[in-house]
Amino acid sequence: MSAVLLLFDWSLFSACSGEGGVESVKSASGNDQKDIDTQPYELGLPGAESAPDECQENPQRHQERRLTHPQSHDDKHGQQHFCARHADKYDGQFGMSLEGAYGIATKDAMPNVAGGNLSIFNYIETGSIVHQISLNGGILAGSHHPSVHDLGISGPYTASVRSTYVPMMAGYTLNLPIGDYTMFYLGGKAGATYGDIKTTIHGLEDGSRSHTISTTKFSWAAQAGFKFSISKSADFLIGYEYYQIQGYSDPGYHTIKLGFSWNF
Repeated sequence: MSAVLLLFDWSLFSACSGEGGVESVKSASGNDQKDIDTQPYELGLPGAESAPDECQENPQRHQERRLTHPQSHDDKHGQQHFCARHADKYDGQFGMSLEGAYGIATKDAMPNVAGGNLSIFNYIETGSIVHQISLNGGILAGSHHPSVHDLGISGPYTASVRSTYVPMMAGYTLNLPIGDYTMFYLGGKAGATYGDIKTTIHGLEDGSRSHTISTTKFSWAAQAGFKFSISKSADFLIGYEYYQIQGYSDPGYHTIKLGFSWNF
């Protein structure tokens, strides 16, 4: 009886482990391993959870992909990535900006100045970069009491200097998106500045004497800063600008600017 059972078991094993059977075992443990590793959501089994969100599992990789694939990536909720939003907001848009400015003079003889700048511009979006062409005008003014030695004068005198500048310049700015609602900008401007500088020397025998220079000089500026999107058509601006006037003893100004811009 034992011999019969043993022969029966051997027949079953042979049927399962012949040429086809051995391949089946190998297939189950080899080529079909990917089926064993297949996740439930890939098989579409009832009650299986949906595929994990790449953005949630690896937010750093998600952000890198958004930066390296600006034209093709949409997030899970159907919102376009920041480059697409910037394209909608800035591409081909005209606008204007209004900024307040405070400039620190690079020469002791010249006063610090404060004022404002009005800019009219056009945005041109190309991929993940936003170009900006602008026309800029403004006014800066200030006064102080420098040492007469800074003016090249010797004697027991005092001095006062009052400066007023009206710059008119054309500019180009490169705007680089660094987040969903933030751009870093870098640019330059060149043009002319009308200046009115009045210098007064006090304490002379006949009282005070004043000398005024009014002329227009070539000027240029280099700037950098950040833009923060606060609505579909407006940005908050903060930046630094180096402003140089050729002439008037070549005064330069380190300028801090704050303001807003609007798209039409």
